[in-house]
Amino acid sequence: MARIAKENLAQVEIINAIIGSGSKKKALINDGWESLLLAAEHTWGYQNPKDPFAKVIEKNKQQYFSGAKQLSDSLLASFSDTTVTQETYSVVNTLSWNRKGIVTLRPEQSQRGDKVINISSGKEMLSQRLSNGDLIFRTEIIPALSSRMYKVAKGKYKETKDQISSQDNILSNDLLRLEIDPVTGNIQSVIKLDNKHEYISPKEGVNSYYYLKGVFNGKDQPGNPQGVRSVTIQKKNPALY
Repeated sequence: MARIAKENLAQVEIINAIIGSGSKKKALINDGWESLLLAAEHTWGYQNPKDPFAKVIEKNKQQYFSGAKQLSDSLLASFSDTTVTQETYSVVNTLSWNRKGIVTLRPEQSQRGDKVINISSGKEMLSQRLSNGDLIFRTEIIPALSSRMYKVAKGKYKETKDQISSQDNILSNDLLRLEIDPVTGNIQSVIKLDNKHEYISPKEGVNSYYYLKGVFNGKDQPGNPQGVRSVTIQKKNPALY
């Protein structure tokens, strides 16, 4: 909870500096940092944990954690204008280095269509409507501490031949062929097409997912790891490949 609040507050502070939303929001940001500092103080209640007063102190400390999280969430959400009807969005890079990535728009934020356009260049972005109704799109490189404007447009994204193709559990482009085990979800093959070199041991696979049950009483031993039982492709589109 505290880690999420910390990341939220860092982003809020950067966005606030970029767009200049005033001293009132700056004061709220300071309140959030103060709550995190008070929550991270480790000596409260540990002089005598069984003392009733220690329980009161620990409860107050918990409130600092939850309060910082709630405040950081509300501050981050305050930068989203829910009254916008044109489905035009500013994507802000709050990092100190250039980056690109995936942006997710909820169904109510992307009712106009399944296409996304970079407003400054007019270029159509790689986009995909997911099975849960969300619209995702891949941005171009956004400079550090900067932003780009995008808008949702009518129509669907039109795939081009130079992008990744999929067939059953296999992904491929002009460089690589990747195969996923349909039972475990492991990557069981990665082949470089120009020399047919196989990078993966078929017996082991990579990118495995296992769930290991924890031991809470200090006596028992964890059981065998449980792997994925089956894998199903929900959508075939290059946006998430």
